[in-house]
Amino acid sequence: MIASTLALSNKPFSLYFKFACFGICLTIIGFLPTYLGPMVSTGKEFEMVFHLHGLFCALWLLLLLSQTFMIHSGNRAVHKKLGYASVVVAIGIFVTLQMVGLRSHELIALETGDADISFVITPFLDSLTFAALYIGAIYYRKKPDIHKRLMVLATILLLWVAWVRLRHYLPPFPYAFELFGFIFGIIMPILVFWWIEYIKTKKVHPVMLYGGIFVICEQWMQVLFVSDQSPFWKSLSTDVYNLLKSIYF
Repeated sequence: MIASTLALSNKPFSLYFKFACFGICLTIIGFLPTYLGPMVSTGKEFEMVFHLHGLFCALWLLLLLSQTFMIHSGNRAVHKKLGYASVVVAIGIFVTLQMVGLRSHELIALETGDADISFVITPFLDSLTFAALYIGAIYYRKKPDIHKRLMVLATILLLWVAWVRLRHYLPPFPYAFELFGFIFGIIMPILVFWWIEYIKTKKVHPVMLYGGIFVICEQWMQVLFVSDQSPFWKSLSTDVYNLLKSIYF
């Protein structure tokens, strides 16, 4: 018993555990200026849907941290049980992400008069991509090499929103949203995982490679369409808005 405890204490934490810790810290720092700080300092109120979305995302990160620690400690039975809880959390993220996108557009239009509807589809597409990655992770739950990488990609997709809020610590400058949200939030984490895997194994796992390319291309498409303000994108955004409105509100 003592020997196994000592062996565990000397065992280095995995990259995935460290990534979960980083994600939690990033989320706290990122949302401090626009969400956590205003609630504490000025008593700013947010609609319940924003709190629910924040709760589900926080639970996701805590589950990721717990799951990676369970693997680290060899407690696969608890890891399996916690996996069932992730289904509820993932569904909550999927639903509230769409609702937050819808309400964010409506609130911005109400407060600023900017009725640009093109942003509505961004959280909607994020929710679909997140769902696809999560479903893939569940399907391959008995293949750890695939499962854990799909979970990481799904988490990277969620964390870009925390990354983009880091721009509030700096004076405004052109393309800050794209820099923090796309370059730092999507491309950089994926490249870091590619680099670490290549350093360790002299190759990048196909799931991380092609899954990462898929996530980058999907996010890049959003950046191009939103910045281009194409009629197709606005028409599609309007259709998505009407669909979500009929479902949730």
